Amino acid sequence: MKTSFLDQSWRKDKISGLSALAKRTNYAQLTLFFVTLIMQSSTRLLLFLLFSVSLAGQTNLNLNNSISFETVKIMTQKANQSKLDISTIKGSPYFNDQFSEAKIEREGEEATARLWLRYNGYNDEIEIAENPSQKTADEALLKEKNIRATFDGKAYQYNQFRSKTGKKEEGYLVLVHPGKKYLLYTREQKVLTEGRKATSSLDKDIPPRFIEATTYYLKKEGDIPQEFDLKTKSIRAYLSPNHQAKLDQLKKQFRRIRTADALIELFQKLEE
Repeated sequence: MKTSFLDQSWRKDKISGLSALAKRTNYAQLTLFFVTLIMQSSTRLLLFLLFSVSLAGQTNLNLNNSISFETVKIMTQKANQSKLDISTIKGSPYFNDQFSEAKIEREGEEATARLWLRYNGYNDEIEIAENPSQKTADEALLKEKNIRATFDGKAYQYNQFRSKTGKKEEGYLVLVHPGKKYLLYTREQKVLTEGRKATSSLDKDIPPRFIEATTYYLKKEGDIPQEFDLKTKSIRAYLSPNHQAKLDQLKKQFRRIRTADALIELFQKLEE
């Protein structure tokens, strides 16, 4: 059997057995030291790489400077890749199929680059294009609460909110009334309804379709937006006692609230 360099050295050692044992023990300790050092170095390298990636993901852009589309991609994520065959579906997942010029704000800073965005109400995504003639998008704005996108006359911001059942959810909300005491939001979605096959020769197939669905949210100081119905009874439950009394006086004027404009008018009067 071939002997190792360590074994040959061991046989040539003329010192006492105790000294030889000490030498072998020192070698083992030295070997363990280098193995430990290598493992620690590998760990440090891995931590460094992870830290570097973390820093890259948290890049805080100074959006007051002119930025290019490639730079904006730092704030983007891949658009929802679930492809939906819309050729057999009536309607559109978009409220506006065209990309519109937009303003982006992040942590109080405003982008000066020209960005083209559109809101996908089915996927709840804001898609990004390099030019307004683009038909599809591979990139979407990051769903972060410190990013606001304004286009088509609406300011979209990703928020946490509470549904009527009390469940906390997240999604894009549109601020429609920045009041002194209350903030009003809408959530605009496109819901895909199931189609139906004809049951007889006299009947017609009903294709699946996208339909618009709007829900309303009220935010008070120190709380997250709360979903509510467009009824004075539902609204009253989220008001302060003073504003509840004022709402009682306005009931006849706002007996039926059917639009966002009527809701905004009500809160403007409540906060006068």
